[in-house]
Amino acid sequence: MADLHELDQIRGVVGRAFLADPLSAWIFPDAMTRPSSVTAFFGGLVEDGLSIGLETTNPRNHSFYRSVGFTDVETFEVADGAPPATAMRLD
Repeated sequence: MADLHELDQIRGVVGRAFLADPLSAWIFPDAMTRPSSVTAFFGGLVEDGLSIGLETTNPRNHSFYRSVGFTDVETFEVADGAPPATAMRLD
């Protein structure tokens, strides 16, 4: 499981993953600054996800996350007939 100590590495991986995305090129049209812009943009989302929590609909995943220190924040319905999702936080 990733933690905040690996944040820079994770930001880089996510930034590279979205670099070729056409939407990223539209949002950040300057090809020279796009790599750093995409990494900063998506890296912020990664940081929020690591520090705030995640959602899971799989009961086995849910049990695993609880076993490593995540706690439930809120359970909510995603769509009619879909399993409920649970937002979790690492304390």
